[in-house]
Amino acid sequence: MYEKTIPCYCVSRELELMLRLALLLPVEQIPEDIDWERFRKVMKKHRIYPLVIRGLRRLPAQMLEAYPVLREYRSRQNYYVNENLKLIRVLAYVARAFAEAGIDMISMKGPLLSMELYGDPAMRTSHDLDIMVSPEDFWRGCKCLMDLGFEIIEEPELTTEKRVRAYMRVSPNNHCVFRLDNVLVELHWRTTLKDGISFRDLWENRDTKLLLGVPVSQMGAADKLPHLIDHAADHAFMRLRWLLDLYEFQRKKLADWDRVLEDMGRIGNRTLLPEALLVMLRLQVLPMEQICVGSMRAWREGDQVRVCCGEDLRVDVETAVELSSLAWPMMDRDLDRDAPEFQAYLKQMPVMESEKPAMERIWNRFWPNVEDFAWFDLPDWLFWVYFIIRPFNWLRRKLFGGKE
Repeated sequence: MYEKTIPCYCVSRELELMLRLALLLPVEQIPEDIDWERFRKVMKKHRIYPLVIRGLRRLPAQMLEAYPVLREYRSRQNYYVNENLKLIRVLAYVARAFAEAGIDMISMKGPLLSMELYGDPAMRTSHDLDIMVSPEDFWRGCKCLMDLGFEIIEEPELTTEKRVRAYMRVSPNNHCVFRLDNVLVELHWRTTLKDGISFRDLWENRDTKLLLGVPVSQMGAADKLPHLIDHAADHAFMRLRWLLDLYEFQRKKLADWDRVLEDMGRIGNRTLLPEALLVMLRLQVLPMEQICVGSMRAWREGDQVRVCCGEDLRVDVETAVELSSLAWPMMDRDLDRDAPEFQAYLKQMPVMESEKPAMERIWNRFWPNVEDFAWFDLPDWLFWVYFIIRPFNWLRRKLFGGKE
């Protein structure tokens, strides 16, 4: 039996006030020593404006009179609602177009997740929409978005089917980004769970809701939760919006945690579920006192958390304890994946990507990428020429750093 006692997180006044407002917990008075510039920075990073504003609107107006920052946020409710309504309209617009084109599409987070967790499609703010199609339909999805007036950004050279197929084959990414009227859409051909869950399986387990009269499908709860955990853990839980999503799943009992643990074990990232639960438990502002999943038990004892588990989860829980300790110091910092602390965190993360056969890895080295497309703009019927010029382009980049 593994047992360990770990400290709860030390939360700043600014972060605690923001969380109490977002969670609709009692706020008897505003702490006098709040650093309001820091409060603004924390709010900007964690992107839970609508939830905080909902909490502010429940406080008496006279209580906010001495705090211009809080009055300002409270008065901006319509702005954030309108921004989210813009995303809702675009999602319905895209879903209708994909359905008419015969393309199966799944919303990965966004307004549907907000409806499920918070009862309002405008409560979960985001700067983009994440949608997914099968790898076989990915080019058709790209073409459909472009026909709707979206422009591809970040990789503007991906303008033909063969280029997109090559990108899917060799890129470490799992999506392309499109923009229409300042709304970003990330079109995915797989989740961040690498090769763990096929699109067909996701589609079979989907949950469909009406959005502005348009049927829109999202992942079922059993598939959605591993995806959310994986995404949050991959970013070291540095944005509280992701943590609050997981808390709402736990609070509303929307998923069977034992089943999720089993499913995540099958796809090679079982460690991340104990990590997510420990991060939530170590954050004392969240009103939860204990967690139970598989043979793991953890509960609060004052300002500490006691963890125990059977031998079957020992390695995963030990790693989860270490990861949860490495994650928290970055909570008040900007999202910087190059920071030494974040790199130290990533080194402890379990490797989840399945290893490709050696011959496939070697063959993929010969496939062209966006740098080749940017160097020579060839039509698809001359695509084979890229295989010839690729070694010369690689040498050019090595010698001249990619400059002409």
